[in-house]
Amino acid sequence: MNANAKFPPVTHVIFDSDGLLLDTETVHGECINSVMKRYGKELTYDMAALIRGRPQKDGFQFLVEEAKLPISSEELIQLTDEKEKGRFPESKMMPGVERLVKHLHKHNIPMAVCTSEKSEYYNMKISRYTEIFKLMHHTTCIADEKQITRGKPHPDGYLFCATLFDPPLPKANQILVFEDSISGASSGLAAGMQG
Repeated sequence: MNANAKFPPVTHVIFDSDGLLLDTETVHGECINSVMKRYGKELTYDMAALIRGRPQKDGFQFLVEEAKLPISSEELIQLTDEKEKGRFPESKMMPGVERLVKHLHKHNIPMAVCTSEKSEYYNMKISRYTEIFKLMHHTTCIADEKQITRGKPHPDGYLFCATLFDPPLPKANQILVFEDSISGASSGLAAGMQG
């Protein structure tokens, strides 16, 4: 990246949620690992990094193939989901998030969340922090949106999320994306947004 590059002013912000706003990756990894251990397998750090930010179906298919699990990706999803439902309300906000969100809100920067998660699980995760998440203009849960046919790392989720801001809609390069995963950052950059 050129240190002298000029970027347009940021007018809007879109955040990922898992691992960025909320520390959910720990719970997610523990639940997946618990299921995999039933079959004598273990979730490695590298596996966890490669599925982070991707659509659940794609990530779990990768795990089944990579770990040579004797179950389908659908079964792995179901077994993991059962464990996670009881643990998602434990999700903690990441350090600095509350301060950043309040700062952006104070300065009238519209914010949104774009997550690969299903809204049912997203709502469980944010249940302890509704006052902060009310400051978001909207949330796009990629797994629930029929118009979004490709998940991260494709740009579709971020492009769709940007269309939900109040008019006048921002240009893609005026939106700053906060991401913690390679696939998520690739998604935001592919959408023409700043990251």
